[in-house]
Amino acid sequence: MGIAALAASTTLLARASSIWQLYAAFMLMSLAWIGMGTVVIAAVVSLWFVHRRGLAISLAFTGASSGGVVVTPLLVFLVERFGFSAAMLTATAVMVAVLVPVAFAWIGPPSAGQAPVSSAPSGISRAKLMRSLAFWTISIPFALALRAQIAFIVHQIALLEPKIGRANAGFAVSVMTFTAIAGRLGLGMVADRFNPRRVTAASLVSQAAALLTILESDSVPIVLAACAVFGFSVGNLITLPPLIIHREFSAASFVVVMGLSIAISGVLGALGPVLIGMVRDWTGDYHVALALCIALELVAAVIVVQPGLIRRPAAV
Repeated sequence: MGIAALAASTTLLARASSIWQLYAAFMLMSLAWIGMGTVVIAAVVSLWFVHRRGLAISLAFTGASSGGVVVTPLLVFLVERFGFSAAMLTATAVMVAVLVPVAFAWIGPPSAGQAPVSSAPSGISRAKLMRSLAFWTISIPFALALRAQIAFIVHQIALLEPKIGRANAGFAVSVMTFTAIAGRLGLGMVADRFNPRRVTAASLVSQAAALLTILESDSVPIVLAACAVFGFSVGNLITLPPLIIHREFSAASFVVVMGLSIAISGVLGALGPVLIGMVRDWTGDYHVALALCIALELVAAVIVVQPGLIRRPAAV
């Protein structure tokens, strides 16, 4: 479904001649994200890996993110060389030629004897899930954290430029992106050894500390170092939810829990840039907006480690 929706959306985007066709293309692209996004990736990877599941999910998410490093410059080159329509149609043809055979050949449940054995109970209903305190102590913290994180990323250049200049602000984005990849890979190496709730809390506190440093300092090295610290946990806020869900819910419930949690955190997180932009316009600068992001991170850290909800790491 995801590949078909993405192919349809890029084809329609290449041929669009009205605003309504553009809207339709972006709606199809959103369906593609659902069919090829974090929920599907985590669900497929989890079928194959048990003992090193954290590393496997981290690598899968890193591959998905790193694709943008290759695909985006390539699309820019094709647009400049052949025009927008030809570039999009070429990219669509290559994507279908590569992804469809790969999906049929490799993506699916493990063969007999390789599938993880689970004694977990049957899946949970959505109504029961909405009454689960454990579910809300996953969804609410990540929704708050993503709201702060996405807001900072979107406003990073505008926020840092008055402090350290445009060139250094651009470099800060590159530093954050590099440490985000390193942080996700680093977490993947050790994630299965630690309680993911505690790792989440540590990540959120480190991001809050980084934002506080950026708020208080105009020193280029210090601000760059703070962006590096902030970036180290950027990718982990996507990797950690499936690890917590796997420990606290049955395997049969994973897709329902993960899907509903991602929907909640995604919607609330998407409102972050708007909220921070409004606060900035009301106050005239980013001081109050950054303070709000820090507060969201700290509240999320407190909620995610509520007593009695932290479980001991599963045996490996």
